Amino acid sequence: KRKEPFTFLTPASEEIYVPFGFRTASRRKEVIIHKKSSRDVPLRQKEKLYCRPAKEEDLQEAAKISGSILAGRCMVYADRSVDYFRRCQKEQEAMEGGILLFCRGNQICGYCFTGEEYGPEVWEAAVFPQNGNLSNPFAWEGAERQMINALTEYFSGKLPLKVKGPPLELELPEQAEEKPATMVRILNLPSFVERMSAAEYVSFTLAVRDEIVPENNGTFQFVFTP
Repeated sequence: KRKEPFTFLTPASEEIYVPFGFRTASRRKEVIIHKKSSRDVPLRQKEKLYCRPAKEEDLQEAAKISGSILAGRCMVYADRSVDYFRRCQKEQEAMEGGILLFCRGNQICGYCFTGEEYGPEVWEAAVFPQNGNLSNPFAWEGAERQMINALTEYFSGKLPLKVKGPPLELELPEQAEEKPATMVRILNLPSFVERMSAAEYVSFTLAVRDEIVPENNGTFQFVFTP
């Protein structure tokens, strides 16, 4: 009734959700960091990233940063509203964690989610780029190393730290484990498609069969324009 384009989840196992039409949209590697890197990026103190727990009044800025990064990288994405971050904060608190902010001076420039129920771990770490290159949220010199150093400093005394979905620029050990991060299920095909575009004109016909949502069944002509 609400014509929501899709739904998503983080699977415990892919096999559970495939029969219901979910498909894996992204995978992430998990690494365990045992100590702070010895390769610090030389910076003045005011330029150095550090972590602090998010407060209620910080969630608006976290939502803004998340939305800006997603809008610069994706055509279709889940809205990360203040209510979303507020809900995540409560969920992470149930895992003895919360939302951590990456800050430079008094400026909030990123965030991540944390849990400590089974030892410290973080995921969805993102930092807004200084150069505005939203296609890569770590596209400024030393960003990924600063981020990891800020996390290991924050969790010093509690290491090792598990990082789920570390930045691609970080040198990963060969034993880094890859797991499904997100599975997606289209709920309303027209609503999903109308949010998409293409770099150039594209037109094709596709037969769709959906055994769970019959409204998505049929043969459709798709036309995408820039």
